[in-house]
Amino acid sequence: SDVSDESLRAELARLRAELKKVKELTMPSDATAASLRIEASMVVPNAAPIKPPTNPSLMDNCLLWLPEAAVKELGLEPNMDDKGDSKKLMWFGRCWELRALLSMRKMGGTAEKPISDERKAELDAKLNDPEKKAMLLRIVARWKGAVCRLKNSLNILERLKWCRAQGEIKGTLVYAHGSGGCSWDNFRLCRMICRMGMLVIAPDGFGYPSNTAMGQM
Repeated sequence: SDVSDESLRAELARLRAELKKVKELTMPSDATAASLRIEASMVVPNAAPIKPPTNPSLMDNCLLWLPEAAVKELGLEPNMDDKGDSKKLMWFGRCWELRALLSMRKMGGTAEKPISDERKAELDAKLNDPEKKAMLLRIVARWKGAVCRLKNSLNILERLKWCRAQGEIKGTLVYAHGSGGCSWDNFRLCRMICRMGMLVIAPDGFGYPSNTAMGQM
């Protein structure tokens, strides 16, 4: 071969250096890895300090019955059992409650910190610049649109597709209640179906925001 041993050693050293750089970019730091382990093992309690949205949408008020596999996958504290169960295995609540609990879990069980006065002053100074203000307003508009689309979807259940693929969740049922609302036998049926390993989603036809005429009835 025309390639010398010295050239081969130099090429091997270069490849090792490149591999090291790739590992540094792709492997999480010790702090990040520890944070991921904490998040993966943390179970967020139902007593966590969450607040309802100011103007809840139909999707926010949608009712959810999560089976045991979903409760474990999402790291929730079970709050519901079925007849004959010795302990609570399932979770029941509204979409906004699940979204808030998962957000709390991602933040490590702590509430969102308020913006400091120094940060507010810094933002106000930037808004005094017409060019920066126009750019920030465009960013805010895009962000509000993205938040609105996410709030009006069931993206919070996206992780459960892996439970479905592995057979831990047997399926999904969308339950439409009658004129009496999702109460009495409707609730009992949804609970029984959930106990069979099914994810139950029930739009609440009576879940009007409290600031509307129907919500004040």
